[in-house]
Amino acid sequence: MIGSDLSTHANNKMLACDGDFIVKSKSKNTKSIGGIVGKVIALHESEGGRYDIFNRGAVGKYKWTSGYENIGDRTIDEWRELGALSGDNKAKRFAMGKYQIIPDTLGEVQKSLKLSGSTKLTPETQELMFLEHFIKKTNIITAIKSGSSKNIESAAIKIAKIWASVGVPFDTSRIAYKKVNGKSVPYTIYLKKGQSYWSGTGRNKAHTPPALVIKALQDMHSDYKTLMSQGLSSEEAFERVMSVDKKLF
Repeated sequence: MIGSDLSTHANNKMLACDGDFIVKSKSKNTKSIGGIVGKVIALHESEGGRYDIFNRGAVGKYKWTSGYENIGDRTIDEWRELGALSGDNKAKRFAMGKYQIIPDTLGEVQKSLKLSGSTKLTPETQELMFLEHFIKKTNIITAIKSGSSKNIESAAIKIAKIWASVGVPFDTSRIAYKKVNGKSVPYTIYLKKGQSYWSGTGRNKAHTPPALVIKALQDMHSDYKTLMSQGLSSEEAFERVMSVDKKLF
């Protein structure tokens, strides 16, 4: 699987990792409600948008593995329990599904959407999490509706901070920490346009150029404007562009 490894980073949100696959089962696709931008994000996070993909993470000396299984067979509580297992436990699961959500983030989304722990991570639930939580968190709604370069670039950098496989849209930096004489010491990591925001932590690297994310948002804005001109309300137009993964006009 092509992606990134943030499993040792405390502020890690969502990711995908490189590694060997364990093939268990494959699930059928469901209609995407992540729009063109969701398709771009999933390009290297989940082999182009597989809902049935997972990885075990990398913990210390334990090599993680990736593979396929029906993610929707298990509940949120069950996935969080599997994520809490030790690195030497073969049952451990870390990032899962189309958007490679990890246990901590899963708990955050569960709380945000007020989902029961018995809710299963079906393709529909995975898309709901993306639409209702991550899109709002990354101001993609504002970017699509306004179409301004500032809002689109802002959404692109926020996306890069969540999905390590997406490159940053401009030169930037972040603060990281390392152990020195038993103490956690901050240092600055400088990033060039196109690098993963999480470069320098684990084996993280970008596989999706930021230009693809920006183009996706621009195309969605263009479709949004056209739909509005055809008489759709703002809400109807936004829902429409989020219901397809290709340009409408």
